Amino acid sequence: MLEFLRLKGAELDVDEYAYGRRALFWRSWRGCLSGCVGPRIGMMQESPLTVRPARLADVASLVELRLANAQAHLALDAAIYRVPQRDAVVRHFAAMLTDEAGQDGVLVAEARDGQVVGMVEVLRHSDPPEHQILRPEPSAQVHTVVLPDARGLGVGSALLKAAERWASDRGITYVSAGIHHRNVDAVRFYSRHGYTDAGLSLGKRVD
Repeated sequence: MLEFLRLKGAELDVDEYAYGRRALFWRSWRGCLSGCVGPRIGMMQESPLTVRPARLADVASLVELRLANAQAHLALDAAIYRVPQRDAVVRHFAAMLTDEAGQDGVLVAEARDGQVVGMVEVLRHSDPPEHQILRPEPSAQVHTVVLPDARGLGVGSALLKAAERWASDRGITYVSAGIHHRNVDAVRFYSRHGYTDAGLSLGKRVD
């Protein structure tokens, strides 16, 4: 079962991408391409964070974030979630970042040393067909992922605010987050940023 949270008509007062003046503490990680979810290495240090549009050079980091997030979701419900094939994830992000139309967006949080510690995707929804009863409204879904060692330090909040600004600047007036009901941390995170219950998805398996 998924809970859908939404934010509509939000007023944003944050800088679009740069958060260099806000000091965040995080533990430095090594070997992100092979061990973003591995042991924590390094000492706590003060470091400005930059939130910016992702580039093709970020694809490897985006892939690791997606795969780590998939592993975490398997623990929530292995009957629903899976770990996608790495090649498929590479193709997904490469296509997003080379799409000249810029239909969807992906932003990353980058630490001073250049390490990507989080990302957020903004995926537009298609308008409902004319025969359906839903009113059309420019809308999108957001997916936020932060490295475990960088959580609770403001990285997710910076990413989400930048995603909302990205959406607002492109005429999107409604954003939502699809969250598994057992993912209490995600529900708490989005609720804290003004997302409210937007309905319930019910289902059953049939023979």
